[in-house]
Amino acid sequence: MTCYFIYGCKIKRHLRNITVLFGIIFALSSNALTQLEDSVVLNAKVNKTRLPLDEELKFNATLTWNKDIFDLSFDMIEPPNCENLYITGNFFASDSKSTPNGQVVSNHYGFLIKPVNVGSATIGPVSLTYTDNISGEEKTLTTSPITITVTKPLSDRLYPFKIAAKYLVMSIVIFIIFWTIIHIIRKKRENKKALMELKSRPTLETIYTDELKSIYLIRQTIGNKEFSSKISLTLKKYLEEKFELKLLGATTDRIITTLSTIDLLNQEIVDLLMSIFDFCDKVKFAGKELNQDNVDNLQFKAETFISNMKNIVNSDDRGVKDEPGYKSNKRKS
Repeated sequence: MTCYFIYGCKIKRHLRNITVLFGIIFALSSNALTQLEDSVVLNAKVNKTRLPLDEELKFNATLTWNKDIFDLSFDMIEPPNCENLYITGNFFASDSKSTPNGQVVSNHYGFLIKPVNVGSATIGPVSLTYTDNISGEEKTLTTSPITITVTKPLSDRLYPFKIAAKYLVMSIVIFIIFWTIIHIIRKKRENKKALMELKSRPTLETIYTDELKSIYLIRQTIGNKEFSSKISLTLKKYLEEKFELKLLGATTDRIITTLSTIDLLNQEIVDLLMSIFDFCDKVKFAGKELNQDNVDNLQFKAETFISNMKNIVNSDDRGVKDEPGYKSNKRKS
């Protein structure tokens, strides 16, 4: 309880000191205002003390007096002498306000000023001589000089950043151009490589011709009957892959009928294939014996058929006509 009491006393003492301080400040300000209203004052000020070379500032000299106390006569203020500055224009304004001590009047003498060069500049003092018409007393009031700092124009200060931005944009553009060129070159190389791989890739005819040759090499091991069956099966697989048709398990008549619907196959090719399948069917179903001449002739016809098919396009645009009841692997778009 004692601590709270001591703390409360300290707060009251501080509040009393603050109240006294504000009272002193108010008294001093009232006294200063009273002195201002009871005298003639000339003040000078500028709206900025630091400005770029391409801007202008406003210089304002203000004459203030109490009209109820003073009856004044005076001339207009002469423009100030300026160093590293020049005056571009002037203006005048007057206003008044009522105070407890009377009517206070303010005359504002303004000048528009622009800098000449970057660096330090000075606005010289201005003077005003007035005459008190009541007492006949003549007095001259003079302001203090004002120093101004003139900096480079904003455009000049931004110039390094503009140059940096310009080079940055140029660098980005150059990078994009080089990146595009490199991408194009790389794409061309990839396309060339893919084309070479495509050219080097064995064709369907090469694959099945090699398969026929491998069958011929093992003819004596597998026997003539199995040899003719493998020749027939190889050609059917080739035609299935070439034209995307289901031929395995189909009869020779069905295969020939289906191939006859392909516009790109001429009758000579169809007849050649028919002779091969007929011969293989006789070996398989009729037990026809094969001699070396028959084997060689069958091999020759099979390789000739595939060789003649090289210029025939694959499944796309092959001109296959739909046949009822016959399945095809053709993709529907």
